[in-house]
Amino acid sequence: MNDSSFSEKPLLMSDDWEIPEYEPRILQSKTSTYCIVTAAWNEGDKCVNQYLRMAPYSSEIDFIVVNRGEELISLDESFLTRKLCIRNLLQVNEPGQSSAYRTGLAFAMARGYEGVIMIDSNGKDDVSAIPSFVHNLENGYDLVQGSRFMRGGFHENTPLYRIIAIRIVAATILWLGCKYWYSDQNNGFKGFSRKFLLDHRILPFRKAFRSHNLQVYLNYAAAKHGFTIIQVPTSRVYPSEGQLASKIQSVGQHIRHLGDYIEISMGKHNPKE
Repeated sequence: MNDSSFSEKPLLMSDDWEIPEYEPRILQSKTSTYCIVTAAWNEGDKCVNQYLRMAPYSSEIDFIVVNRGEELISLDESFLTRKLCIRNLLQVNEPGQSSAYRTGLAFAMARGYEGVIMIDSNGKDDVSAIPSFVHNLENGYDLVQGSRFMRGGFHENTPLYRIIAIRIVAATILWLGCKYWYSDQNNGFKGFSRKFLLDHRILPFRKAFRSHNLQVYLNYAAAKHGFTIIQVPTSRVYPSEGQLASKIQSVGQHIRHLGDYIEISMGKHNPKE
């Protein structure tokens, strides 16, 4: 389909998808079967530096960025395409990480991609793992989950309370719901097949997913419905002491995120029959 067809919303986007309003900028034509979707949310120079590190992989995978801050929207188009290798820039005003990823994933499905890789835009992840994600999607896996805690993975400056929360508390709650043990389900470096995202039992493009619950739900749903899953080693380095390690900071935010795990594992976000 010619790119002019996507001057507004992609024509193949389903009417029953609940997607936030967004303004798409089609900067370059589609060239790959797979794409990376990132959400740029007031990350400053960190996200620009990450796209510069990702640029060498643009020959094998397309980049789609969902932007809510001012980091990218004000940049020169030549810089966006030549230096950062961004193909599509979606400007979204609705708050929430999951709202951003609902938009990006739906856009990717409407563009016909066979698989999507999600990665945070805060510069913590080692992007050299991108080919591993592409390889596993090409080989038929429906969910490729990055893990800093498995053999071959690496992490640095991870707060102790986060290690306990990720490896023991959240992992146990999720296992109780889907009977699959993830070693690093909180890691935002994930890949999904088209078959999985468009399955009628999953329905990820719903308004129920707004803040940080979509990624949790996708891990739960993939295991619950028997999709093929593989965990791959990745590297994740947090900032040095004194800098924010995550956007989830307050006690209330942590409690709400834990509540997301409990609700999802109890099936409260399962599609209605």
